[in-house]
Amino acid sequence: MKLWPWVLLFTLEPLPVLSAPETLPVTEARGQLKIINRTGLAVRLVIAPQNLLPRSFHWDLIPQAGNRRELRLELEGRSLVLTPGDVLAAFTGTDHWGPWVVGRATPLVWNERKRLWTLTLTPGPHPPRSITQEVNRLGPLRVGNATPLPVRVVLTKTDGKPQAWDLAPRQASNEGQELITANTPAQAAEGDLLLIFATDGSRRYWGPNVLGFTPAPFWDSRRRLWTTVVRP
Repeated sequence: MKLWPWVLLFTLEPLPVLSAPETLPVTEARGQLKIINRTGLAVRLVIAPQNLLPRSFHWDLIPQAGNRRELRLELEGRSLVLTPGDVLAAFTGTDHWGPWVVGRATPLVWNERKRLWTLTLTPGPHPPRSITQEVNRLGPLRVGNATPLPVRVVLTKTDGKPQAWDLAPRQASNEGQELITANTPAQAAEGDLLLIFATDGSRRYWGPNVLGFTPAPFWDSRRRLWTTVVRP
């Protein structure tokens, strides 16, 4: 069963391309990806390969894909090979899984003998596992929505804990608005993951992005905050 990706057509506001810092995981755990979709839902899987940033690719998975017949992804006619540092996320119209960085604490399972990564998507959330992350740039996150679509902003911390906010069409479209959690500004740091997707059923998405590693969000050193605006 072959699933052909479409190149990401929507990006966060253009910024200079940044090289991947050395703090990203570096191991020899490179291998193909096997997918099992046990959610009972049609899911879009998005992968941003580290060596192709800021490009991303996606595959549409039918319910129960990979349960009866092994499903390994292909990219541009070749077997997809995951490398530590690659970013993955999955979502439906409203639900989401990830985003995750390969090689960190994620639900991806590595089989050294087969040289194979396996990702199993299940209906429930994946329990977070704590990891250490050196924080160099920490501050509030401002996000604006300059599209005509309602969107959901998902920020996943390096400990695996996600937070989500919904923005209406054109909400804070000029300079963005500060995201709030528990009546205080949400704090984002280098290494956190950001995925934004439309909640109107169109399956449009922006990201996933790794703060400090990908062109957006942008770090404002003067105001000590992260900022980005989603554009059509």
